[in-house]
Amino acid sequence: MGRVSIVAAASLILAVAATAGAGSIQDRAEYRASTGLTLGTLYTAGSPGPWGGIGYQLNADFQLNLVYQSGVADGDVDALNDYNYPTALNYSDDERYFLQVDSGGGLPIGTWDFINGVQHYALDSGQPWVQWTLSYWDDVTVAGVTEYQFHTILAGDILADIPGGDPYLRVLPSAGYRTFLWDGFANPVEVFEGATIKCEVAGYSYLGDLSEGKVLKVHLVPEPLTMLGVFAGVAGLAGYLRKRRSA
Repeated sequence: MGRVSIVAAASLILAVAATAGAGSIQDRAEYRASTGLTLGTLYTAGSPGPWGGIGYQLNADFQLNLVYQSGVADGDVDALNDYNYPTALNYSDDERYFLQVDSGGGLPIGTWDFINGVQHYALDSGQPWVQWTLSYWDDVTVAGVTEYQFHTILAGDILADIPGGDPYLRVLPSAGYRTFLWDGFANPVEVFEGATIKCEVAGYSYLGDLSEGKVLKVHLVPEPLTMLGVFAGVAGLAGYLRKRRSA
């Protein structure tokens, strides 16, 4: 790595560390960490599940938090994170969510226009890197005809380079939550007009193969171990630069 690249990398690490020190959703008394996902029955395109769902139907409530960020009101972030607080996690309709996984990629990323009863797709839908999606499914009846439509809230690729080599479902764009269309129609706290905004979830990992009853471990951004790595990286780069200057 050349000198310019090292300096740039050091600046990036310091910027990440500074961001992590800013106001955090974790500072609130109401904070509940984002959780993993518990898989239920697997449904395929040839034999879809309830509401037309494809993939593993989730069978336990889960928490998925947004984070404070530029351009999004802190109050709107808090409202989604605190939804159902304190009686339940903010995604208590887990039975409507399905995890679809295909290492071959090309999975669809749905954008559900439920007001007009139209299924749209994100611009990155069907790209080779789309190896998994987490989507909400519903049935819509228009002119007496029932159709199944879905909205994808998370999508990404599959890595195997985390500690232990466990399969890792990485969220792309990085920690990007894909919000529902139409302010307040999906539920009162979805007021983001379909934008992709930052969430607390970097990805999910699991041991062995996917199967009914499998619990996927959540990985948060940033995690304490991640920040230890950041500061270790800063220290390492500083030491390297000192050696270069004294050489």
